[in-house]
Amino acid sequence: MKKGCLIILLCLFEAFFTLAAGQDKIIKTDLKTVCYAGSGVKRIYIPPPEEFYRKEGGAKITVSYTGFNSLAKGAFQYAVSILSSILPANASFNIKAVYEPLSDPNILAQASATYFMRGSAINAFDPGAYYSAPLAEKISGVNHNGISEPDVEISVNSLVTWYTGTSGNTPSTMYDMVTVVLHELIHGLGFFDSFRVVDSVGTYGFYGTPVIYDKFVVNNNYKKLIDTLIYRNPSGKLKTEITGNKVYFHGPVVNALNNGTGIKLFAHSVWDNGSSIAHFDEFSTPPAEALMTPYIDRGEAIHAPGKLARALLGEIGWINTGFIHKRLSDTEDTLEYVDLKTQIVSDTVYISDSAGVCFYFGDKGIRDTIYLSLTGVEDTFAVSIPVTEYNTSFSYSFFVKDCFGRIFRLPSATDSASYRIYIGTDTVKPVIKHTPPDMIFSISPSIIFTAYADDNIGIDTVYVEYEITDGISVSAGMQRQKENDFKADINLTSLGLHEGDTIKYRITAIDNSRGRNIKTVPESGFYKIPVEQVLTPSASYITDFSDANGIFINRGFEITTPPGFAGPALHTLHPHESPE
Repeated sequence: MKKGCLIILLCLFEAFFTLAAGQDKIIKTDLKTVCYAGSGVKRIYIPPPEEFYRKEGGAKITVSYTGFNSLAKGAFQYAVSILSSILPANASFNIKAVYEPLSDPNILAQASATYFMRGSAINAFDPGAYYSAPLAEKISGVNHNGISEPDVEISVNSLVTWYTGTSGNTPSTMYDMVTVVLHELIHGLGFFDSFRVVDSVGTYGFYGTPVIYDKFVVNNNYKKLIDTLIYRNPSGKLKTEITGNKVYFHGPVVNALNNGTGIKLFAHSVWDNGSSIAHFDEFSTPPAEALMTPYIDRGEAIHAPGKLARALLGEIGWINTGFIHKRLSDTEDTLEYVDLKTQIVSDTVYISDSAGVCFYFGDKGIRDTIYLSLTGVEDTFAVSIPVTEYNTSFSYSFFVKDCFGRIFRLPSATDSASYRIYIGTDTVKPVIKHTPPDMIFSISPSIIFTAYADDNIGIDTVYVEYEITDGISVSAGMQRQKENDFKADINLTSLGLHEGDTIKYRITAIDNSRGRNIKTVPESGFYKIPVEQVLTPSASYITDFSDANGIFINRGFEITTPPGFAGPALHTLHPHESPE
């Protein structure tokens, strides 16, 4: 019996992921794609796609290798080069690759995406789905986990008898490493579902929210399996569908590139977590498209994703259309028109005549639509909208349709989401974020004050006002470092600080409005920084803490005698205090 290329969901469905940033970002725990060794022999060679031989452009994929010998590394890098050649040039992501013995000798390789982003957080086509790390970074143009951190992790089993050549002439006794690595790389791009069977019922999603792949999974009557009006999540009815051998991947991109039909998925009567739904059907998929079917056999060398896999990747977001737009800010100017401008960037053909803006004035204004005009600069559009009144809000959003009929929006959070500005007299005070220092030593040559200051109109001035104990108050301007970060470096050498002194200060920000709105922190009084003395160094020191309060400068510690203790000791502050 052949063993499939599985995505093993190792946790119970209630404990898949660690949530972060209000569920916008999900950090993966134990979701892995695992490719098992098929038991059969299938001598076939599908060469790389045409783009690979042209060697033009493509994605930037950086791989960090651990444990690979030169031959294995060469095969892995060859697969990466194939993948890179078919991806958009604006894509860039990192892979962590490890060549090591895996616990199951039948596992050829395993892979995972390191995190997922909610579509609404990256202005993706579908705001209500999660996108894998490489795809999220491609769509948003933002690195969400650190510039050198991996987005996909792949382990290749060093115990397998590998063919590491790139000719495609794979012996019938070996497994083709290029094929297996390419298969797992494509899974890492988001080619996987979240359906599963738990306690005889079908379910899906990360805390109820599907991955983007799930949004296109339908039955043979084109009913979406995530339609909760038809299939409750979880339910036995859903389990019947995903094990009924009549499941398809259906969407406008796939249909356009597959003669108007969807792609049949592997939906075996015996549910197999990760293998079911996550692959093309083994028996109906043509050999040239078979890279993403469930089984990899000996001698099988498929060095091209095929048009079906590429269409699926395009459907989930690798063929994307987006906007580059500098959001408008609130203004006190008496405007006759609001001037809007945006650039449209696309991996395919978009319909320029469909580019437009939805807008309205006020809180309950009537929504209106106006189409954008080309400016003469490539892919750049603009429009001027007459302003109907002063002292009112203005809300707007962009939209455009691509050649597959998909409508992309900015912002994409919902169909009615908008950017919002205020046109009129500004009464909004600046916002200041600041963390006061705990203390300062009497010998310190300077003190640095830092603050974050922001405002809807913009910041004009930030300054710090300080004094030593009850001395003369002095003001010093805080210099803008970047964006909204400000800093003041105050020289203390001439002030003659002594132990017991106190530096009192407050920070003030003034905005750019005509009314010069002012914000000061703290709102009343001053922050106070105690001045401490640096004691003479000692070769040794012993204390029972009974008289040590004046000696230690405590940060995160305190000298106390808690209940049950015979005397004072140095204790950390408890991170989870009892409510009692």
